[in-house]
Amino acid sequence: MILSNANSLGLNVAFVGSTINVLNKIRIKISKEFPALKICCTISPDYIFESDPEKNIKLVNEVQNAKPDILFLALGSPRQEIWLSKYKDQIGAKINIGVGAVFDFYSGTKTRSPAFLQKFGLEWLWRLFYEPGRLFKRYIISDIPFFIKQSFRIKFLR
Repeated sequence: MILSNANSLGLNVAFVGSTINVLNKIRIKISKEFPALKICCTISPDYIFESDPEKNIKLVNEVQNAKPDILFLALGSPRQEIWLSKYKDQIGAKINIGVGAVFDFYSGTKTRSPAFLQKFGLEWLWRLFYEPGRLFKRYIISDIPFFIKQSFRIKFLR
């Protein structure tokens, strides 16, 4: 829907995050589906670029110079939300969207979980099963304690 509207309005769209391979597949697929869409940049930043001030400001400048109307950012949660919160005004895009793993799904490099897992909010379990080395620390070590803490606060601090 967003890409279709951007296509008909002739908006500039930027795709930032993921790998060069994934971004190339997205560019090809979008060019076929939305031939009038203006892709102003596709950038695959270094891993954890935001911890290096020089790399971070270089990325901000690159995106800013591309002048996107819409920025799709795939860094994973909460990194993408934190980064967008800090730099959205500098970048100047009218719409900023953190998309997580959507680039991987849209490009066809990774498959989504079965519909029943999606329905029950368990897509993370599917991803953990297929990428345990990358996601174990994030999902099990970081997210579960956060979830328990938030549940406790909601239940007992009403």
